[in-house]
Amino acid sequence: MLGFAPGMRMEGVPDTRVSREIADHVVAVLSEALTNIARHARADRADVVLTEDSHHVRLTVSDNGVGIPSEGRRSGPGSWAGNRS
Repeated sequence: MLGFAPGMRMEGVPDTRVSREIADHVVAVLSEALTNIARHARADRADVVLTEDSHHVRLTVSDNGVGIPSEGRRSGPGSWAGNRS
């Protein structure tokens, strides 16, 4: 998908303290983030950090890609006809 392996770091013990339901959501969000990097970012590096403590799970995905254009997004709910901010 990416053409390179993303860096990965885990802090805490998410494989033993995170419920299956939360883990499924984290995997879905990670999959979407990596797909977006592959499709849009033109990145050659991505990093994934998963941190967990007894109360929170945090997924951070970063890349060295081009980012969102200065004129803003061209897709998503904000671009639908008739949708005004």
